[in-house]
Amino acid sequence: MAMSKIDLEKVEYYKDQTTKMAECDLYHKDSPELQIDTLSNMVGALLDSNKNGENDQLIAFFTHIGRSLKELIKYRTLNNQNNAKS
Repeated sequence: MAMSKIDLEKVEYYKDQTTKMAECDLYHKDSPELQIDTLSNMVGALLDSNKNGENDQLIAFFTHIGRSLKELIKYRTLNNQNNAKS
């Protein structure tokens, strides 16, 4: 089985984009709703500059993060409701 070459430029690009997003979202660490807003803005920018699908993998990665944040919000809401009933 042949190993594919790692595109170091692409790895650096993904790292830079992820770091940029983390820096934008620093003040929202306790608010998944605001994190989703920031994530949406970042994905929108990536979609706008998506030439020949170069951002597809990064967009997919951020989409999965967004889904996880939505699940976290659901869990937190259910937990708060259960605690209120107790």
